[in-house]
Amino acid sequence: MLLVAVLPWILALAWQEVPAGPPGLVSIPGGTTRVGIALPALSRMLAEDPATRAYAGALVGGTPAHDVNVETFWIQPTEVTCEQYATYLLATGERAPILWYESAIRAAGEEHALRERLRAEEAERNALAPPEPELFDPQAWWLAHAARAPFELAPKDRPRPVVGVSWPEARAYARWAGLRLATEAEHARAARGDSERTWPWGEDARVGLHAVSAENANDGAPQPVASFPSGGGRFGVHDLAGNAWEWTDDRYVAFPGYRPREWSYGSGAARTRVTGIAAFDPEQRVAVGGSFQMPLTLCRSGIRRGLLPDQRAAAVGFRCAASARRGADVARRLSEGELAPESRPRGAAALPRPDPRRTLALEGWRTLESEPLEGWKPPAHYAVIAGYDVIAFAALEVVPVRDPQTLDRDSLEIGPIWIGYLHTTLSLSVPELPPGTYAVGWRPRGLRRLAGAGERAEGAPIEEVLAFDIERDHAIVFDLDGRPLAAIPAALSWSVEREGRARFLDEPAEPGARLRARFEAYAPSATSKRGPSLTFEVVASAPREPLAWR
Repeated sequence: MLLVAVLPWILALAWQEVPAGPPGLVSIPGGTTRVGIALPALSRMLAEDPATRAYAGALVGGTPAHDVNVETFWIQPTEVTCEQYATYLLATGERAPILWYESAIRAAGEEHALRERLRAEEAERNALAPPEPELFDPQAWWLAHAARAPFELAPKDRPRPVVGVSWPEARAYARWAGLRLATEAEHARAARGDSERTWPWGEDARVGLHAVSAENANDGAPQPVASFPSGGGRFGVHDLAGNAWEWTDDRYVAFPGYRPREWSYGSGAARTRVTGIAAFDPEQRVAVGGSFQMPLTLCRSGIRRGLLPDQRAAAVGFRCAASARRGADVARRLSEGELAPESRPRGAAALPRPDPRRTLALEGWRTLESEPLEGWKPPAHYAVIAGYDVIAFAALEVVPVRDPQTLDRDSLEIGPIWIGYLHTTLSLSVPELPPGTYAVGWRPRGLRRLAGAGERAEGAPIEEVLAFDIERDHAIVFDLDGRPLAAIPAALSWSVEREGRARFLDEPAEPGARLRARFEAYAPSATSKRGPSLTFEVVASAPREPLAWR
């Protein structure tokens, strides 16, 4: 029986403090890891298995193996499954992969054929030349209609990796889930740790024991994730080799020290030359790990390929990760999203960058229990994310002042000096703001001063626009075009660099209650070892369904 756009999973929700990472992810300790394929290993593979020589150009793109220092991070123990992706689709209304519309496409094709037949019959009745036939294009139908049509997901397909998604679609899921795409180095770290092993499980090259490859892909498609628990390696991260290629966040460029290679085999008239030249393209993104379409020999740690971001292939999926440094991923999403130059109106000024090291985030997730399926058991740490919210403050990389006197003077003479960004996916009641990203500046107590040669700064004074008490210090909230929206009572001190802190002052016991959050954020100054530390509070309405916060 097919499941048509309805997934009857049981809610597993509770307010609780999450001391670790996002739900459904495994912690991978940082360290130095080997990325890519060692040249001796590649030469040995080509010599022992002539069938691999056809892939020499792609394989040499993974050389030379080199060491990369990887920070501690979190990663999903499996590729994103159809079950997990369907939850996202139902929450957002985004378009499902084309294979999920098989019945709808078949019905649309039959309807198109009927229209064509009626056109031909009408032309024959009127003694007209037969009309030029119009072919039915499933891809065009999918692009035009899929967002409004119900998708179908058979129960047996729920635990399979979702495939047929483009790189932007994979990244959109990751952002909705409060995560990001894993990097190539993180894949290598999860697969190899501190070793140089060929496969995540070691050097055992027997097929059908550790991974889904061409030798054991029973129905010509990816198999349920974690079908071979022994392939999870040291950290219990499954299918890093085989099953489905995985999009990463990296561009397809050469490793340091790369150069084309040439091998020769045989002698005399039977002598053959094999040339390996990688077709690097920075517009492409890296996919790693191999798939069910490839022999196990090629489904190994260090295997990589480049794909255009808009490609959708039946053997390419993805998995998500998260930084251990809380707030770093939020800052990155802002830099690549609302604050990116291409997101700004034409002619608008560029915005200062937020600092991932000094971004404070209160993040919450909602999860669903995976519905039991005969013959498949979710592996440890597997979770279905059903919602994500965040309240964050991202300090600027540099505040353009050198001391507190300059900060206060410029804030009163020129206007509030930006210190960072407030980002929220929840509506705020204090200050009253819808979800969005806002600039935050400092406005000390006191009267607005004359600027320059006796001239007042342009525009009405902030205190008149926002009607706040000039006898108190405030953080001023602006939209990203610089229009003042709200004033929040705040405190500012000047200190040597220190860790910031974000916390809830009182956690609600039920949905709909108020979430009162305090941010104590440090931002470095332009020319000094000391910088401003801003403290302020906001109040948000709790989401309708409770989240587990960290």
